[in-house]
Amino acid sequence: MITRPTGQADGPYDAAFLPRRQIVLRAPERPITDPVAKLGGDPVWLSEPTWPVDPRTKVPLVFVGQFPIPGDELRLAYLFLHEEDICMGGMDPEAGDGVLLVQPDGRIPSFAVIGSPGTHGRTLWRWGPDESEICRPATGIARGRPFNCRARRLGAEHAWRRS
Repeated sequence: MITRPTGQADGPYDAAFLPRRQIVLRAPERPITDPVAKLGGDPVWLSEPTWPVDPRTKVPLVFVGQFPIPGDELRLAYLFLHEEDICMGGMDPEAGDGVLLVQPDGRIPSFAVIGSPGTHGRTLWRWGPDESEICRPATGIARGRPFNCRARRLGAEHAWRRS
């Protein structure tokens, strides 16, 4: 069995080891307010803000990031997760502790509970070695060259921008 990316696939199961695209993270110079892919920061809403809350506690979910949806029209998917201690989301996909919203013209899942107008929750953050919160990054997302299996050290803030 092949254990690392290669330039060829000899069989149907070897295709998983072909080179992949990598995500390139870069520190932003200022908050990312454009409708681009990003992790953390505040959502850049394309229509009316719709911040989901936990169905049980009514606490706003944590904004993880926003991601462009391929197509001719500009659309974004927004990912929100419930945070308990340092665990994100839950095991039941329809419990409402993980919600993916699409704007514009996306449907709100039946299990999602949307907060009242003006609801705003936490955003993705980074933890220190002692599990203390260090910062709340604003992160953008870009496509890079094929993945080369090298680990990268990430700083406090990153940007993921289109190449």
